[in-house]
Amino acid sequence: MTVPVEASSSCAYECDSEFRVVSVDPAWSEFAVANGAPELVSPGPLGRSLWSYIADPTTAHVFAQLFDKVMATGRSASVPIRCDSPTMRRYLNLTIDRRTGGGVRMTSTVVRLEPRPSVALLEPDRPRDAGMLKMCSWCKRAQLEGEWVEVEELTTALRLFERDTLPQITHGMCDECHAAIAAMIDDDR
Repeated sequence: MTVPVEASSSCAYECDSEFRVVSVDPAWSEFAVANGAPELVSPGPLGRSLWSYIADPTTAHVFAQLFDKVMATGRSASVPIRCDSPTMRRYLNLTIDRRTGGGVRMTSTVVRLEPRPSVALLEPDRPRDAGMLKMCSWCKRAQLEGEWVEVEELTTALRLFERDTLPQITHGMCDECHAAIAAMIDDDR
């Protein structure tokens, strides 16, 4: 089942030329509160480096390349991305624009929402153990024995629903997303 999306389902934030977060719009704050992340409400991220939110070197490198392209050409870049919750798959379009005075403005617009039964692995307050699972920063699939699969498949295969504690989630980038975004970066360079 797909949920209809309202035209106003977007939020934005801006970074200066040093990639410090300098503003978030009201929709950003509303989304953060509604999704259990009040620490991201102003002044939360303001003044912090965008890079402090991206732990995976591959993901950081791809974002840096996207930013470089936008800054060099002045043309927007738009990439598909997901921002899932335990009960919802959120398909977004992330648009990166050059900001007057340097830096970038990023706007996430909801393209499609898909409700799903709650996935405990994605619940932020669940107790975690020392185990680690890798999730693609872009498509939210998780790595299982060298394959990238939806989180529900991973949960079933690893029998995570039977455990009192869950592994921690680390992020990376699957080969499919890396190839697609690299091709977009190289296009018209």
